[in-house]
Amino acid sequence: MSFFRSSKSKGHSNRKPFSKKRLFVQVSLMIFLASLANAESISSTSHSGRMAVLDSYSAEGRGDYQQAIDKMMPLFTTAPQDYFVNYRLGWLFYLKKNYKNAIGHYSNAEKTDLTSLEPLLGLTAVYLAVGNYSQLLSVSERLLARDPKNYYGMQRYVTAQIKLKNFPAALAKTQDALAVYPSDAIFLEQKAFAQMSLNSVKEAQETLSHLILISPRNEYARMILGHGQR
Repeated sequence: MSFFRSSKSKGHSNRKPFSKKRLFVQVSLMIFLASLANAESISSTSHSGRMAVLDSYSAEGRGDYQQAIDKMMPLFTTAPQDYFVNYRLGWLFYLKKNYKNAIGHYSNAEKTDLTSLEPLLGLTAVYLAVGNYSQLLSVSERLLARDPKNYYGMQRYVTAQIKLKNFPAALAKTQDALAVYPSDAIFLEQKAFAQMSLNSVKEAQETLSHLILISPRNEYARMILGHGQR
């Protein structure tokens, strides 16, 4: 079902491939340069250290995640507790599907900055990818404690509760989410699924009918309601 689909951690989400890669690298470099103001240990590194980070972004833009990681590792050796270095390595290991290392670096970044949402978003993406729904729930709860209306925090919290068959909790959170994102198709799908799982068939049909109005070709709603394809 579409509401179980994986979504990547934020900030790295239809043009020709070359243009898309070039735009991605440009945006990534802007993010890196902006981060220098808040990353004291990185901003004080040598010119070669900064070039290593820029080279890492270039390698990532080419899809060479191992080289992107290799460019960052000397900085990690020098500053193993640096927020930016750990956050970036968490993302790169996630892209490479080395989830154990991704968890380690995202966790280090979280410990370094107890107010940032970014490492928690990264961890939820990893736990969603590996199907560890107990940990997904735990991290989503920490994320929502910092930002109660965070879109991905609520979405992944509900996904975890559904996978763990905690349907009342899932339903309650979809209602909270729809109060802030009333036209969101994924939250409406999740709400209908939780209602169906609780045998609230009439309520689920009402939710799906509303979903059809918002998203007329929504496959999940059409399947449950028996609408023919047009």
